[in-house]
Amino acid sequence: MSFFSLNILFFQVLGLWFPEDTSPLWQIILYRIYNAIAVTSICTFALSQFFAVLTCFHDPKELTNASFLLVTVIAVGGKMFNMTLCRNEIGRMIKLFDVEPFKAVDDYEVAIQWQFHRTVKLYTSVYGILTTVTCTLITLLSLVRDMPRRQLLLRAEYPFDDSVSTGYWVSYIHQLYSHYLGAIFNVTFDTFVAALMLATSAQLDILKYRFVVMPSAMEKECSESNHKVNNEEVVEMESKYLANQTNHHLAIFQFSKWTNDTFTVSIFLQYCASSLVFCISVFTLTNLAPFSKEFNSLLLYVGCMLVQIFILCHAANDVTIRSENMADGVYKMDWTSLSVSSKRSLVIIMARTLSPIKYTSGHVVSLSLISFSSLLKLSYSIFNILKQASE
Repeated sequence: MSFFSLNILFFQVLGLWFPEDTSPLWQIILYRIYNAIAVTSICTFALSQFFAVLTCFHDPKELTNASFLLVTVIAVGGKMFNMTLCRNEIGRMIKLFDVEPFKAVDDYEVAIQWQFHRTVKLYTSVYGILTTVTCTLITLLSLVRDMPRRQLLLRAEYPFDDSVSTGYWVSYIHQLYSHYLGAIFNVTFDTFVAALMLATSAQLDILKYRFVVMPSAMEKECSESNHKVNNEEVVEMESKYLANQTNHHLAIFQFSKWTNDTFTVSIFLQYCASSLVFCISVFTLTNLAPFSKEFNSLLLYVGCMLVQIFILCHAANDVTIRSENMADGVYKMDWTSLSVSSKRSLVIIMARTLSPIKYTSGHVVSLSLISFSSLLKLSYSIFNILKQASE
């Protein structure tokens, strides 16, 4: 649970991690109401942004500003529905790390897990601080610039008059709450998916370590035996150990497929949103005065989007590389001391690594550092098109 404890805590605070079925009924009901409020807030926030876009077709600049905010909110809403609908599956994913073969059995395996856990904490800290600073700066800018003129934090259309005092404060508080809710949820969800990917990387390293220590573990077991072990018993022991390692390897592949199938639509939404938002934001930056308040806010926003998609691509790329290098761990073990049948089994295991684990965005784009650079190139191409059209 250490891999995901911080993410689970934030999901609980945000209303997206339901209590256990054994919890009191009143607690479950209250939490469901809290969950409905959070999801409804984001949905209504997206609708207000959508209707705002419909009123901006006469002004390309206003249309651009309203569009990239709408795309971001839609991506947040998709992730929220993903978490709510798949909460039982996600809970089962996490519990797998408390049982074999994923459970660490010695101090070295625990150290491997903590190595990746520190990476998750780094992701969360950098992304969380950047997002919080961006949201706070946008809010402070709105308090100074918009509130005296009775303008909203973000452009939106509501089914009531937001120019009167009551309507204005209701819509402003709704936007402020939804803005921070969406930002914090983005950080929690993206780092959670990245944590699942890095947990897969940790299991690959643990499996590699188990292969390396397998001969010494068998030798220790033989020395602790009360009788002299014959060749048949040694072969049987090798088969048992190799069966355990093979099951572990297959379990890692199944887990990666399970996580990819669960989150691939949300990742695809985020991938598309990041591409559109990045190019539109950069286009907007060219029309702002350098180092102005609006320029600085938007620049931080662009940085958040880059960090957001980079975290997912970097974590997925790490899994793919470690999956490809799994054969190195098998080769590093003292395989010369094994029987011929065990050596043949090792060759089959190494052959399986020729098809590495790959996380995809909507089963279309493979997540990797190469796809991240492709995203930047695509965004730059769209930016050039927008620039030429504006001229």
